[in-house]
Amino acid sequence: RNQGEGAARNTAIGAASQPWIGVLDSDDAWHPDLLATLWPLRAGHVLVAGAALYRRAGGEIERYAGLPWGARRRLASPRALIAGGNPIPASGVLARRDVVLACGGFDASLRFCADLDLWLRMLEHGTGVLSARPVVDYHLHAGQVTRDRAAAAAGHRRVLEGYADRPWFARPLLEAWRGGVAWDDLREALGEGRGGGMVATARFLAGHPARPAGLARLLITRALMRRRLSALDPGS
Repeated sequence: RNQGEGAARNTAIGAASQPWIGVLDSDDAWHPDLLATLWPLRAGHVLVAGAALYRRAGGEIERYAGLPWGARRRLASPRALIAGGNPIPASGVLARRDVVLACGGFDASLRFCADLDLWLRMLEHGTGVLSARPVVDYHLHAGQVTRDRAAAAAGHRRVLEGYADRPWFARPLLEAWRGGVAWDDLREALGEGRGGGMVATARFLAGHPARPAGLARLLITRALMRRRLSALDPGS
């Protein structure tokens, strides 16, 4: 019986026999060097991940999703996943199976951001590491739930706020992330001819000092990732 992606992943993880697992969704494609890139980085960590390349239906690369600078980044706490969104692609990660099981696996009740939810819980058990090297292609298509940007953002926020009682949680970091979301909301509103969104966005950004800083961080990060994409694909 189809119980959703979370339950499907949990079924596979429960049946696995090796100490490390890798998730690969049916619409994604691992690069040939994924294991060669990530496997040597795993020592002492509960998860390791690389970057993703988002590809349109024709195969063109739309964007790079990963570290905006540097070759590698250590994730010392779940707090590292609050302000900047979720930098860990679900199909670009290797995770320790015992830690996944100890955390309860994926929350099958979540329609959005079940992967982020699991990474947060895993990083309560140990550290992670991110590599800037692309290891997976994420193929864009109309049927993806993440195409509903507003619903995905709302789900993302619900997951983060579900950990508000944790010592690593920091409200200013969440508000910084919300500042970036507000920018994307404004761009969408302007694209649909709803110019009144500019006033609402300005008021929202002014409502917390971390929101403008979060917007600035988002714009800088995206500029750096576009530069990194250009280096990978000069035609982009």
